[in-house]
Amino acid sequence: MSEGTAMLEEKVERPKGETGEGKRLLLFGASPDTGNMGVNALCYSTLRAVARVYPEAEVVVFDYGRGVRQDSTPLEGRDFGFLRAGMHHSKRFYRPENLWMLHKRLKFGFPDNEISCLIRSADLALDLSAGDSFTDLYGQKRFNGVALTKLCALDAGVPLALLPQTYGPFNDPGNLAKARALISRSTCAWSRDPEGFAILNELARSEAEKAKLHSGIDMAFGLEPRKPAGDLPPTLESWLESRDQPLFGLNVSGLIYHDPERAKTAFSFKADYLKIIDQLLARILEENEGRVLLVPHVLTPKGHYESDLEASEKAKAKLPSTLQERVQVLPTDYDQSQLKWFISQCDWFCGTRMHSTIAGLSTATPTAAIAYSLKTRGVFKTMNCEAEVADPRHQDEEAVVSQLLSSLGRRQALREILVPAKKTIEQRWEEQARSFLTLPIRNTR
Repeated sequence: MSEGTAMLEEKVERPKGETGEGKRLLLFGASPDTGNMGVNALCYSTLRAVARVYPEAEVVVFDYGRGVRQDSTPLEGRDFGFLRAGMHHSKRFYRPENLWMLHKRLKFGFPDNEISCLIRSADLALDLSAGDSFTDLYGQKRFNGVALTKLCALDAGVPLALLPQTYGPFNDPGNLAKARALISRSTCAWSRDPEGFAILNELARSEAEKAKLHSGIDMAFGLEPRKPAGDLPPTLESWLESRDQPLFGLNVSGLIYHDPERAKTAFSFKADYLKIIDQLLARILEENEGRVLLVPHVLTPKGHYESDLEASEKAKAKLPSTLQERVQVLPTDYDQSQLKWFISQCDWFCGTRMHSTIAGLSTATPTAAIAYSLKTRGVFKTMNCEAEVADPRHQDEEAVVSQLLSSLGRRQALREILVPAKKTIEQRWEEQARSFLTLPIRNTR
């Protein structure tokens, strides 16, 4: 047994106080090392929930790294420490973070390593499935990984709470049966909008199972916005200081912008997304006195097909030079909380990445969306502003752009809707966090 494992073992038997002292929580499906700021938002907002309910608890966040490492983040006015542990697919079966081998250790009693020891000794496992990955829509390998992660907790006898997320679709009957079994074995399961709750109820196999299902809201609503500590880009800083013109924010999805034809097949788009973005950006600048901040929300290496940064730069480059002067692309140096702060500084914001729009809605920033799935409409419905969702699956380019420009024009009225909705959503977020974090401990094997 390594020195690190021995130290972890010593913590298992500590008495568990009301502040979480001695309590160990696991966080699955919210890896903070993917470059997707939406998944990061899920991770750190869940950590914030833990910090509020159990400030002394030990949290283990599972990611794509190696071994077990110490980390911390500013939360609730202090530095909140947590552990990070690797857990992922790998051909190297000898690696301690190999997902397949971890499950075998936990299910069949194979000798523990440092990571399986952390799992086996936990009081509660929290699972987010990256928000929308509990499905076989992204392929069998990804579904297997999402399912196996949950089984690591369940087969080790650790109660599993499925936090607000999307369930399905499950196109393969075998995967559907596995998903239903996982939901059945979980201590509770939360959806993140009313439509998702209806789907979740269809997956339940009995009335008894339905009793542990809940309709909630996306965890990212609770992410704290945080102003960057250092200097901002000079032009952007002068814009924010002077406030002499409105600032409009726009998030462009690199995944769709770089290949709009694929979007027509993959997401059943009727409209051309590239044309929507190019027309919307030009018309915002031509028809309004104001500036535009392009906000990347999936940060990937240069040349990656999902890069929001490159999509934003391409969109800006197509504008006449006189209009380009009124556009800034936000650098990729900022974390999820800082991005949320930048979005909150906008007078109106439009996003394609759903969690970029949650950053706007949850700060009462007038926000619209270009949706490519039902989940976005559900989020906006939660905030009483479903009319701000444009849907290129059913509308052509002109209809989408016109709807979004109308949203921009009624931004003040939209803010008046969002301010009271924000207070309600904050209360719901707090209540749901306390509900799943204070679950009774039981053995699920």
